[in-house]
Amino acid sequence: MDYGKVPESEIPAIDFKLPPDGEQTLKTLNGLTKPAKPELYVGASKWGRKDWLGVLYPVKTKEANFLFEYAKIFDSIELNAVFYSIPSADLVERFRRKVEDAGNPNFKFFPKFSRTISHIKRLEDCEVPTQLFLENISRLGDMLGPCFLQMGDNFAPKNFL
Repeated sequence: MDYGKVPESEIPAIDFKLPPDGEQTLKTLNGLTKPAKPELYVGASKWGRKDWLGVLYPVKTKEANFLFEYAKIFDSIELNAVFYSIPSADLVERFRRKVEDAGNPNFKFFPKFSRTISHIKRLEDCEVPTQLFLENISRLGDMLGPCFLQMGDNFAPKNFL
């Protein structure tokens, strides 16, 4: 099986139901009302896919315009590009402008916190890089969706002691 692909003949046998909510989820959601119209976003983890040329992007699209073309198709992106270093304000504003130019006002970026904070500093003594990350990423304005923090595989509860 290719990752993410299943032969069409096997689809009827797949159970797509979600498992029951866990105890902590039930406590967290207790008393909250369901939104009348939930907001759902569809996107990928990156826009820089050369194999999308001629499939999703026009054949002669230059890499500098991949985000522009991506934003015409999808309404969100898991922003991994900011994981590898804290993004500059200029870079974040360029991302925002590319999407604005694509004409997608409902687009959302879902940025991953920089590895400087999660993997290198391991959440310790990271006030300065966290502040810089938040200041710069906030330049996405209305296009900023939730940020998320992904810890390394070897980060465990013992790291909180």
